Amino acid sequence: MTATTNQGLTDRAGTRRDVDVAVVGGGLAGLATATLAARRGLTVALFEQQTLGGRARSSTTETGFTLNQGPHALYVSAAGRPVLEACGVEPRGGAPSTKGALGSRDGTVGLLPGGVGSLVRSRLLSGRAKPGLAWLLATFARRRPSGSMSAAEWFASLSGDADVWAMFAALTRLTCYVADTEAVSADVAHLQIGHALGDGVQYLDGGWQQLVDGLAAQAQAAGVDIVEHGRVTEVSSGVVRHDGGEVRARAVIVAGLSPRAAASVVSGAPDLSDAAGPPVEAATLDLGVRGLPEHSFVLGIDEPLYCSRHDPPADLAPEGHSLYGLMRYLRPGEHHDRHETAAELEAHAAHAGLAAGDIVERRYQHRLTVAHGMPLAARGGLSGRPGVDALGVPGVYLAGDWVGPDGMLADASLASAAAAVEAAGRRLATQAAA
Repeated sequence: MTATTNQGLTDRAGTRRDVDVAVVGGGLAGLATATLAARRGLTVALFEQQTLGGRARSSTTETGFTLNQGPHALYVSAAGRPVLEACGVEPRGGAPSTKGALGSRDGTVGLLPGGVGSLVRSRLLSGRAKPGLAWLLATFARRRPSGSMSAAEWFASLSGDADVWAMFAALTRLTCYVADTEAVSADVAHLQIGHALGDGVQYLDGGWQQLVDGLAAQAQAAGVDIVEHGRVTEVSSGVVRHDGGEVRARAVIVAGLSPRAAASVVSGAPDLSDAAGPPVEAATLDLGVRGLPEHSFVLGIDEPLYCSRHDPPADLAPEGHSLYGLMRYLRPGEHHDRHETAAELEAHAAHAGLAAGDIVERRYQHRLTVAHGMPLAARGGLSGRPGVDALGVPGVYLAGDWVGPDGMLADASLASAAAAVEAAGRRLATQAAA
């Protein structure tokens, strides 16, 4: 889309224009925040330092493949989708098939238990472990753990069988993108695994750029002043200073920034990095291949590895080709060798039937930020994350994937965006009534 420039924030006489809400950050959280606020009839200005979309931007290669910034999946029944719909955006794509999904463990590749038949035939678990896993999966929805318990502690309370533990650890990595089950809270693992076992996920046609473009179009239609390449230098209560001058705002929402970045731009605000938890990170490998390899999904059980075919079901590759996304989930602060990890991911891809001679597109990213914070058991899990008003600066609110008690990953970004708009709306209503 074509964004407005800084001149869009002044009147014809060149006087600085006031707005009801200023949004700092133009990723998913910022775009949703701006759209929701404008749809309430508020005047809104959005500032993005670079290009709209943030980590949700997709790119198309010369060979015709559309690549996200690492493997992305939208949970169908999670907290984010209703927010997208409230913004007027209806995601389009397809659900990955679980039929024939594989797991790898101790050098063995076998059927990943996804139903009675695959559980019985799977070589990935001992015969002793299978009935216990089947019972736990069947009763999973009502096994709600405390947020102050780690995922690993929760697994131990569910079963004494190491095979069952290993399966739940793998499911936690798959659904939370988190490798450290000893630190991440059990409520997050339960939430995300429940979404996966329920309505599952959707891979998006054209990548997550679809959401960026849809939200940007809805924001513009609602009257939002969008300023791309507009670096904000300082936020204080009631004022946003940027490269083009300054804007007075009755409320400011800092959206999608890391805890440290939010503290650096908001005058007098604390750094909430410890409260948010360490960033979630992964090494990723995108492989575009000719034809349709034999298998669509391989999950590491004893190693933090993932491989899934994203086209099909989504439209991301040229005709006659497929697109696979691979990941190695990283523990907080983990150091790993670039070449060894890339080779490990390529070996994992071979389990799915990807032949080296068929690969026509390859993009490896050594360390990618998946989320700016990880809910920790030591902090009480989801309920212990910083709230939208956690900066403690009057009229300045937060949104992002580390903010608020609802959702994980993009779902947390979108849910906190809606909560921040509600909080800002209450402030404005109180001011109007005074």
